[in-house]
Amino acid sequence: MYKSFFLLGNWKANGSLQQVRDFCAEVRSLKVPIGITPILAPPFPYLDMMKLLLPQGYGLAAQTCQASSFTGQITAPMLKDVGCGWVLIGHGERQESFQEVRQQILSVQGEGMIPIVCVGEKDPDSVLDVLDQQCGHYFQDIPEGYWVAYEPIWAIGSGKTPDGKHLKKVSEYLKQKLHLPLLYGGSVNSTTVFPLLSSQLWSGFLVGKASLKACDWMALIQQIKNCILLK
Repeated sequence: MYKSFFLLGNWKANGSLQQVRDFCAEVRSLKVPIGITPILAPPFPYLDMMKLLLPQGYGLAAQTCQASSFTGQITAPMLKDVGCGWVLIGHGERQESFQEVRQQILSVQGEGMIPIVCVGEKDPDSVLDVLDQQCGHYFQDIPEGYWVAYEPIWAIGSGKTPDGKHLKKVSEYLKQKLHLPLLYGGSVNSTTVFPLLSSQLWSGFLVGKASLKACDWMALIQQIKNCILLK
């Protein structure tokens, strides 16, 4: 039985003021099920409006932050100020350095938010070597209180997910090394979600395209609820 299952919708570079209004109005029709924590990460300009319009039970996350105060940067104190409780760090599409990721983790933790640190490989044959390198550089001497999202870069937006053997190997490796909540991301949608849930390897999912439309998002929540009730 899951104690709490997290579903984080990463809108990436999508959205508009009208889309935020429409989305939030539609999701109000579905009460957040007990045992599921839905979190949304819209682009920076829409964080404040989404915070105001989301129904009770939802959390707000940012897609990244910067540890410096240069022109145009978005810092952790700003994100805390608009109501974020989580921040994605090191997403594979951003191609940030190990040092940048470490600085962002510490800045987010310093504001009392939870960093969700993305790890993952470009080539599935190199997965454990890549994870070992990422974990060694990202997390050495970093205080507890962060989460990890495994998102194989080759699966992002492809409609494909790794097979069960691959995911089991990754989950066991990360749990042995880190002992913290693990999320899976990479083409999570209504078609792929059931086998991912059935494996019981993850504490939540990082969702991209399937979080952009309220109907798809609510269908995903409903499927997770139904699967959890069967456990």
